[in-house]
Amino acid sequence: MALRIVKPPLLPIPEMSIYSDFLPSRRGETQVINVIDYSNPKSGFVLGEEKIGDAALPPSSRYYLDMHRWIGRIWHPHNDTHLLPFEHEFFEMVLGEPMSFSAIEKFVKTFGDFFSYDVVNNRPHAWDSNAENWRSEWRKISDAAINGATDDLIAYKLDKYTKTIITSLVRKPNESSLALEPYGWAGLCWAFIARDKYDGVTYSRCQNPNGCDREIPSSSPFGGNKQKTCSSRCRAAKNRSGRNVTGVMDVTSPRPKPSIKKAINFQDVSADMQEWLRDEDRRR
Repeated sequence: MALRIVKPPLLPIPEMSIYSDFLPSRRGETQVINVIDYSNPKSGFVLGEEKIGDAALPPSSRYYLDMHRWIGRIWHPHNDTHLLPFEHEFFEMVLGEPMSFSAIEKFVKTFGDFFSYDVVNNRPHAWDSNAENWRSEWRKISDAAINGATDDLIAYKLDKYTKTIITSLVRKPNESSLALEPYGWAGLCWAFIARDKYDGVTYSRCQNPNGCDREIPSSSPFGGNKQKTCSSRCRAAKNRSGRNVTGVMDVTSPRPKPSIKKAINFQDVSADMQEWLRDEDRRR
């Protein structure tokens, strides 16, 4: 049976601030880290588009089926001539502190904290919720998503960032099975990495005819049907390309037969005219 993953919940997006603190390291030394702190939630939500509608969400909050690979593209960009490494949404992560603060702030404003979906009731420890660890974890996810990871590393990350639960099946609500429930986006990324390796999941580029650098998995990680586009915006662009919006015939529809074919066949017209003239001569 394929690995099942619990879909991220609908949660408020928190306000973020960063401050420096001295914390003891695992070897008893003190180390300065830039801690990410959160205050009261904003009046916005991540995901849950089936409940609150597309218009209420920023477009990027719906692009999460390839989140691990999207993070990976920061350090391993597509080999496209029109996509440069520094055109990535979170390219500042490559530069490290203090530039990485900009990438973290953009992520938090759209998705919330990376290590915990619910920072109100399950706030990450300062060792996890700090700028340098955030960048370090993204780099590990990047390498694992694009180049693969060992069994030991995947097992360690799943144990750290996810838990196993029993949940009902999407297509058979009366039946249940085991599933991975991530604590946050970090857990979701490592669950995706595990699914890619053990279920043989492959990825293809979004089918937006205007171009899109997001990727679609060969099967849904949450159950249900496979998507062909990464978002409703790209789906609308794909649908528009299939219609005759500029006077060009839709290549997916059967070509109708021209209704004036005989009218432009001058050989047939000439023969009919000659027959008519012969009939007129006979009447005279």
